[in-house]
Amino acid sequence: MSIMNKLRILFSQLFIILFGKRTRLISDELFNRVLFFLRTGRKANLKNPETFNENVLARKVYCDEYALSFYTDKYEVRKYIEEKIGKEYVVPALGLWNSVDEIDFSALPQSFVLKATHGSGWNVVVKDKSRFVPEADCKKLKKALNCNYYHKSREKNYRDIQPRILCEKYVSTENEKGLIDFKVYCFNGKAGFFEVTYTLNDKIHQTLFYPDFSLVGMKNGREEAQIDSVVREKKDKIISLAEILASEFEFVRVDFYIADENIFFSELTFHSGGGIRPINPEKVDRDMGSFFEKGGKA
Repeated sequence: MSIMNKLRILFSQLFIILFGKRTRLISDELFNRVLFFLRTGRKANLKNPETFNENVLARKVYCDEYALSFYTDKYEVRKYIEEKIGKEYVVPALGLWNSVDEIDFSALPQSFVLKATHGSGWNVVVKDKSRFVPEADCKKLKKALNCNYYHKSREKNYRDIQPRILCEKYVSTENEKGLIDFKVYCFNGKAGFFEVTYTLNDKIHQTLFYPDFSLVGMKNGREEAQIDSVVREKKDKIISLAEILASEFEFVRVDFYIADENIFFSELTFHSGGGIRPINPEKVDRDMGSFFEKGGKA
């Protein structure tokens, strides 16, 4: 990552810390405009969005998405998944608590995953409980329970989610790549493109593909993901499942992961990259944006 990109991220984080909670001082629109400029160095056209990022930002600003909280909550969304595609695609839950202090860790298996239900990236993966120290390893979760993710991103679907801790079964795999993330970008219930991500030899491999496996062409500075037999065999099934789950939304990214022969649901993401993650080259950002029919306005 270049020094300039590191500085952009640093200034963006400082801006979020200073103004994220100041909702009366700075509107969602101004907040997102400034955040986009800090991350990309460009001004966002939100009134007539053309790029993928501009469309995502416009949806964050202009759409009334508070009702999407149900589908964003890591626990509540499980009900929707079970109803639409089946329980077999949902990782078994081991518990749900309002605070870390309520958890009886002695009752949990040797490996498990803890997730904050009201945000993104607030997870604690425990592969070996004998090496797990709750007081130290759960500091992130304790802090997260006192945070409203809406203030980090101004994504309305996060604002009203009750902060809780979900425990799920730890899913292992024999694949040297580990769990393979498979994210499907759906527009009006149809897959536009999908992203494959995995870690191999301590390097992240990530590539965006069209459904026919041709490259979208986005440059993200990461190693190119290779399509192996596992992904090739599961692709059509995952896209079909994603389109079922996406049928009720104008835009959503439906995230799964592949664990050997199994497919598991991960989450529904309504503002991929928050609309601020740089997409290069700009032509790709515009090509991806062409999949939105009505811009950001519902």
